[in-house]
Amino acid sequence: SDVDPPVVRRANLTVYEAAVITDNSPDDLDQFVGDTVTLSCSVDGTPAPTVEWYLNGEVLASGNGLTINGGTIDIPSPTTAHSGMYQCFVSNPASEVCESIALQVRRPDPPVITGISPPDNDRCRDIPTYVRPVGDTLTLSVDVTADPCPEVEWRVDGRTLAEVE
Repeated sequence: SDVDPPVVRRANLTVYEAAVITDNSPDDLDQFVGDTVTLSCSVDGTPAPTVEWYLNGEVLASGNGLTINGGTIDIPSPTTAHSGMYQCFVSNPASEVCESIALQVRRPDPPVITGISPPDNDRCRDIPTYVRPVGDTLTLSVDVTADPCPEVEWRVDGRTLAEVE
């Protein structure tokens, strides 16, 4: 019997897996000037997605105090100029995805001393003098507010209280 020979066709199949952001920095970061900042955008997909960073809508590159290494931005000593909306744009042939991170870099609030009479915030000048008989207890207190929380140090004649005791 006359049977046609089988027809063989070959094809290559390429399967793409959509680009996804698997882990990233919080949506909003509030940092102080000089405190190290790391923004991260971990990605997955096939083929491996490319990552492009933007700051306030402009393509971002390493320099000006920051280093970009794929899905990570390191800012070892940020200034207020580093504040803005960072976007991690991830793409491969299967998809594109973007995540945004708002970074606010601010100067710390200076300490404000309250609770001293008369009030004075100029390096503790004119603090009242207290006189007590030797052996009496004297309790001094002061309220200090700042952001970040300041360290309070008591001094007597220029020496810290721990040195005087």
